[in-house]
Amino acid sequence: MAETWTIAEAARRCGCPRSTLQRAIRAGRLHCTADHWLTVDALTQAGYFDAAAAQQPHAAGAQQARLDLPTLLRDMQRSMEQLTDMVAAIHAELRQMQQARSSSVLPPGRTQQARSMERQSGPSLANGRK
Repeated sequence: MAETWTIAEAARRCGCPRSTLQRAIRAGRLHCTADHWLTVDALTQAGYFDAAAAQQPHAAGAQQARLDLPTLLRDMQRSMEQLTDMVAAIHAELRQMQQARSSSVLPPGRTQQARSMERQSGPSLANGRK
């Protein structure tokens, strides 16, 4: 007898939402049994389940993932250090820009409007002289 799953179980094992399988059943792309169970064969034929991939042992993959964890952590640590250096450089550049801006602030008594007029028509008109 073929292995059968509920729609919810099939969705978990296939890695798709339950509503996707329900739509496929309503559209006739996926066939279920009279009591609304799905066979592995039907899921495979409809393209929702890869039976060959499911039969491969998962323990080997889990072991490989554990072995790669220290490497992953080292890579993440390097990335964090690089990001920290980049943030420090950006912060220093921002400070320099703020200092340059504060040193070019208008002297007391001059307005921004007077400064812009001076740029447009030259210094003699802004000071009232020709």
